[in-house]
Amino acid sequence: MDACAEIEHGKCLISDKGGAAMPRPFALKSARMGVFQQPAKEAAMTEFRVRKATLDDLSVLVQLFDAYRVFYEQASDPARAKEFLQQRLHGQDSVILLAEDASGQAAGFVQMFPSFSSVSAARIWILNDLFVSPTHRKRGVGRALLGAAEQFGLDDGAHCLKLETHRTNTVAQALYVEQGWEEDREFCTYYFPLHPSEAQP
Repeated sequence: MDACAEIEHGKCLISDKGGAAMPRPFALKSARMGVFQQPAKEAAMTEFRVRKATLDDLSVLVQLFDAYRVFYEQASDPARAKEFLQQRLHGQDSVILLAEDASGQAAGFVQMFPSFSSVSAARIWILNDLFVSPTHRKRGVGRALLGAAEQFGLDDGAHCLKLETHRTNTVAQALYVEQGWEEDREFCTYYFPLHPSEAQP
């Protein structure tokens, strides 16, 4: 569904034409690399560390992921969240980047799924999920996670990152453009529901 639950929800394909991606345990120094510090005008200064999550992080990821699903009007289901994340991490089906504040508290996450571009004959990454905990919003965590995702893609040698957000979500779109993402005005995205009663992915 929407890649950015820090803001609101929506649906227009955006891709990073320059590619993007992160050195494995990672710490942000700006929105793109190192230790991220929020602008001085935004409350007290805060540092965030973004690293690749492992199965050892499952319990904290479940809390964030369940809250993310609730944001998209799904019933809270920690057991389902745990099973889904455990399968993804165990099978290495996705990469999850976890943001932590200076005290080590989880602040948000990004989940990316690998894919390929036949035309480019190269790997791409789908930035499928981005969520920031309510207590850490408007402190630069979303930017830090996007920067980490971009650096990860670069390090992986990927051709690009892609994400979708709702057309009405102008706040998220402004953030993506600010971070160097470009709206794809050439291709349309379609969705075919195999199980119409279930939520759109």
